[in-house]
Amino acid sequence: MSRRPPSNARALAGALIFLVALTVVALGFQGLFRAIGAHGHGSPEVRLMLVQLGVGGALLATGISLLIWEASVRFERRGPKT
Repeated sequence: MSRRPPSNARALAGALIFLVALTVVALGFQGLFRAIGAHGHGSPEVRLMLVQLGVGGALLATGISLLIWEASVRFERRGPKT
């Protein structure tokens, strides 16, 4: 397996995606609370906010995985050998 060089672009992309994800999740929770208060459970507005929270979670996972990947490349950490 070839060794990849450290990438500033990968680290920057991971950090930006992570920050965007935190914003999306925060706005999603705020919108969810407002939608539940205004329209009750099961309304289309609540479903939309749940989708937004799902997107935020996916972005969060992507950002964290990119940051972990970059850290493992920079510091030459590898998982257990199988």
